[in-house]
Amino acid sequence: METQLAMLDERVSQLERGGFSMNAPASSSGSAAVNLPTVTEPSAADSLEDRLWTKPTPYDVQQALKNAGVYHGPVDGKPGPLTKSSIREFQRVQGLNADGVVGKRTWEKLSPYLEASTVAASPVK
Repeated sequence: METQLAMLDERVSQLERGGFSMNAPASSSGSAAVNLPTVTEPSAADSLEDRLWTKPTPYDVQQALKNAGVYHGPVDGKPGPLTKSSIREFQRVQGLNADGVVGKRTWEKLSPYLEASTVAASPVK
């Protein structure tokens, strides 16, 4: 519940920084227009560490998305349309490029939610 609240709080902050208001003009799709920052793709100038990160497993991605409150399917390690749409929603909330792909920047934002489940699952001493 706390992670969901933190995610919603972050989203509200992003919308406020982007100039969103409840009286914003609606777009043709009926939703308010929101200007989020643009994220650029990695370049050759990126550090070796940035280029050699380890991609998470589909199971880890699903578990982290579930803990973040944006994935409501089974955590079975089989990515499908629900997983991809949940990744896009998480990316939108975090102000990332919503392409549905868990790259380094998306995983940096998503991985703390996986770690939250590990801590929660630990026995209390």
